[in-house]
Amino acid sequence: MVGNRIRIFSELVSIDAWYPQFTSSRSRVSLHADVTFHTARLGGEPGSPVTFTLDLKRAELRVIIPETEHIAIDRSSVARFDDGATAIRKTRSKSRTSGGIGSVFGLGATSKGASAALKLQARASKDYNRTEEVVTTEKLKKIIVSHSVDAERNNRWHFSPALTSTLNGKPWASRDQKLMKLVDKRQTIDPRFEPVVRLELSCLREDLDVDAIELVDGATFAAAMAKLGGDRRLRAAEAFIRNRIQEEGLPTPRMENDHAQIILADLMAVQD
Repeated sequence: MVGNRIRIFSELVSIDAWYPQFTSSRSRVSLHADVTFHTARLGGEPGSPVTFTLDLKRAELRVIIPETEHIAIDRSSVARFDDGATAIRKTRSKSRTSGGIGSVFGLGATSKGASAALKLQARASKDYNRTEEVVTTEKLKKIIVSHSVDAERNNRWHFSPALTSTLNGKPWASRDQKLMKLVDKRQTIDPRFEPVVRLELSCLREDLDVDAIELVDGATFAAAMAKLGGDRRLRAAEAFIRNRIQEEGLPTPRMENDHAQIILADLMAVQD
């Protein structure tokens, strides 16, 4: 567990959030969030009955400001993210053409004359050999980001992969990209008390991609589970995920429901 400021399933995702400090002369500041998705390799610790990999197919980031806080959001500043992070794909194609003179000059030419004609033919063919190579470059989004507002009017951003089946890497450059502008509406600013700006990263159970499940050799549990097939192996991995999330102080997920929400990170943005 990282601390009171952040609770996170850190093997699967990392996240940090910050904004410049409010002052008497600065009442509008930019909120930033650094998000990175990983492939989690779980169950390697001693005594674990199962090992497996875990990825995210989709995820959602939500910014929550309690109504008791006198902090407003400049709606015109909210990031809509028409473009996501990009990768470069290069396509290379080649074409080759050749030409030459296919006849020998002079009827009844001498050996010397024939030789001269053959040299001319070879030289002409070489002159017409040509190879063309065309390289095109295309920018592709690695992670598609879309914005929406939930029923409580909280801003949220949905992440989905563009090039692969799961999320990997960062959806944006956090230092350059602001999520929104925060506006301080407090009458007086006490630097001892920071406004509460929460960020919550979540997914649905169906968005968890569990793969490469292996039962640990030698464990009594593993011996029993090995006879029961893949479905029970998956249940063992789900139990591990549920316990791991509980250890971080996050809400206990309902792993049996594909549409159940699973909170992977809950943190407070800090004043930088």
